[in-house]
Amino acid sequence: MADVQAKVDVLTETLRQNQGELEAFARWCCRNQAKAHDIEDIIADAYFHAVQRLHQDLHLQVEDYKKWFFKFVYFTALKRRPNRERQISDEELSRIESEAYAFDAIRSRRERLREEIQRLGRDTAIILELFMDGYTAKEIAAERNTTPAAIRQVKSRAIRQLRDSLAD
Repeated sequence: MADVQAKVDVLTETLRQNQGELEAFARWCCRNQAKAHDIEDIIADAYFHAVQRLHQDLHLQVEDYKKWFFKFVYFTALKRRPNRERQISDEELSRIESEAYAFDAIRSRRERLREEIQRLGRDTAIILELFMDGYTAKEIAAERNTTPAAIRQVKSRAIRQLRDSLAD
């Protein structure tokens, strides 16, 4: 929970440092037709949804909070446009928003997988990377001066360890 609070703190600081730029972006998303209180509401709602997202996905790794939060502002602003002014339907907007979240989740899982692979040790990580690059056990064994059976055993154990650690 402390990790989530640290992420929320970074998000809050990002919002504070980029308030003017966020307001201008939200205004642009609303085609410069929103009033000041509407812009404040959009940013507040976007912040609420971003914090909710941080609490829902504890493994989410945000590389650039500013860019990440701009997505929330964008989607929130689009949802607030009157129906006649929307360029895309609610269904299409939901699909795009879901895909954006899915990409964040994939990036987060990929980063977690990299971390777990590194925890297995340098030699094991190298062997797994070679397998992922398409090398066979025989080719890896020749490069590492060992047998293909030993390489397959390292790979098998590593995958089992990864499966167990990522199942948490």
